[in-house]
This record gives sequence, structure tokens and C-alpha cells, in this order.
Amino acid sequence: MLTVVCLGRELTTEPRVEEYNKKHPVNKLQIIELRTDSKYGKFLIHQPAAANVEITRIAKEKKGKVEIKDFISPTILERLNLDENLFKVKIPDFRSMIDVVLIDNNYNGSVFNIVSSDVPEKKNDLINGTYEIDLPNKDSKIAVKIIDMLGEETLVIN
Repeated sequence: MLTVVCLGRELTTEPRVEEYNKKHPVNKLQIIELRTDSKYGKFLIHQPAAANVEITRIAKEKKGKVEIKDFISPTILERLNLDENLFKVKIPDFRSMIDVVLIDNNYNGSVFNIVSSDVPEKKNDLINGTYEIDLPNKDSKIAVKIIDMLGEETLVIN
């Protein structure tokens, strides 16, 4: 058994490890995520990033609208406030914590196909926060993946 100890992981890690372990009866992988693992972890308090995303559909036009109303990353706030004795950090716009927004207009639950992305060009640019997308059919699941400045991913599905 190979054990990998980490302080965070991608959303696709668990399915990939399961697939690997099915194909390799010897040298299976075990992941211990120190923030959330029920047996070995939880000694580090971790609050995941959270997003308030409004997803609306216009069925007649096969279109959807995605609007990021709010986003909070406790990890970013914690790191910014390490020297709280010197200064108190204020973030005037929640969009400054977001690095990338990716949208899948027909999410199937396992493969994330990016049909729209918002990646600011310059360091000081912010994401737009409002997006219109075409939908392949009225029952399409819309998935929005938000990646913060530290690489933590938040996935919202509607």
C-alpha cells in the first residue's frame, strides 16, 4: 500500500484513485487528506470555500445565465490575517479572491467539459461574474467550477 499525505486535493482525485486501485491489486494508493480525513485528519481545521451562485434557465431560448453573487475563501482570509497585529485586511470585492471561473453547460457528473471560462488577463483584473451560456437541451446540468487564488476548487451544480 502506498500512502499519500496531503493538505488538499482536486475534485477528481478520489475517482482516479479508485480506478487505479481496481487495476493494481498490489501497491494500492491510500490518500490521507490532513484537513478532512475521518481517521487521521481533522486536527487541522479547514473551512472550504463557499460560493453563492445563481443559475437561471431560459427554456424557450435554450440559454442559461450564471451569476456569482458572493464568494468566500476562509483559507485566503486566514492567510491574509496572519499578521493581524500589524493590520486588518479588508477585501472590498469578493471577486479578487477568485482566480478562474469554468462553466460546463452539460455536466454529466464525472467529466467536466469547459464551454466557457473567465481567466483575467492581468494580475489586477477581476473575473466578470455574470455569464450567458447556450444549453444543448432543457434538462442539461450546469456546473460552475470556481478556483480561488490558492487553487482551492468549489463546484456548484444546477
